[in-house]
Amino acid sequence: WKGERNMEELKKCPFCGGEAILKINYGFDEKVISAFVYCEECGVATRSFALESTARGTWNRRVEE
Repeated sequence: WKGERNMEELKKCPFCGGEAILKINYGFDEKVISAFVYCEECGVATRSFALESTARGTWNRRVEE
């Protein structure tokens, strides 16, 4: 699906450098109910958001790189 390629890649965890995972919860009509990103290594996570793009953007935002 072409739209997926335009999605922002998840950065590594800012705390431990682990791989980030996007978790999406869908409703009965296949629409996104909530989405959040968490680290597979240390477990740190964003809060839940209504939009997948907001969850990705929040995870990827860094104070300084």
